[in-house]
Amino acid sequence: MKLDWRQIKILGFTITLPLVVIIVQQLNATQVEQFRQYKSQMAECPKCHRLFSGRAGNSFVLHLVDDHKVESFHAMDIVGGLYRQVLQRTAERRTSLETVNS
Repeated sequence: MKLDWRQIKILGFTITLPLVVIIVQQLNATQVEQFRQYKSQMAECPKCHRLFSGRAGNSFVLHLVDDHKVESFHAMDIVGGLYRQVLQRTAERRTSLETVNS
């Protein structure tokens, strides 16, 4: 969701009103496959994707424990593994860009 402002003209007067816009995002295919490796429920859970994309690691662990009934240590391993993969991909992109620019 985001807040957007719209201008409406009524009888020659311009009125600016706030408008709430709901943005529907499709699930990232690579994230779906990563999540499916750990638990099939995670692949289709929009809250899992939202917490992962928002880098909310602690909340993601709590969500896995509370909603998906994963043991706490296993949930920490899952979240840690997912974020390690993100860091690894970021490092690979950074090194590839440095070699191209050099």
